[in-house]
Amino acid sequence: MNLAATRWRAPAVLYPVGRSAVLAAGCGSIAFGGLLALGYWVAQGAWRHPWWVVGVVFATWSVVVALALRFWRALPTGDLHWGGAHWELKSAGPSVDGACLYVHADLQRFMLVRLESADQPPCWLWLERRARPERWNDLRRAVYSRAETAGTNMPLDPSPPAG
Repeated sequence: MNLAATRWRAPAVLYPVGRSAVLAAGCGSIAFGGLLALGYWVAQGAWRHPWWVVGVVFATWSVVVALALRFWRALPTGDLHWGGAHWELKSAGPSVDGACLYVHADLQRFMLVRLESADQPPCWLWLERRARPERWNDLRRAVYSRAETAGTNMPLDPSPPAG
């Protein structure tokens, strides 16, 4: 590892994760918008289609809303930890150790990520800047950094700076 890479390694990070009111509001808004669109479709002549087509459309909307609610309720709460070599999720439910993290959506203030471990199913996390704004940039550096290789030493102090 060269000197610049050693100097700019991502610090150890401990970041809170949990269910997000912003994500719930966004999903709820999309679900409500979908219901309004279906109502408009019915008002504009959905009755011209066979009854089963209207039923399938409303059933599909219902299933999608139920899956979104299930996803939101299944989001773990706890702490996400990066120590330099791998990710860990310490939560009240099942914890994940020795995991790799994959970014699926990076919206600058919000991130949708997936933790994958060899011995557990994938775990989805919604990360928000407002959960701990003073550590957000450290988290982003850790998310986009490569794991340290054997032989490199990184301080593992995830505590925030005093001050």
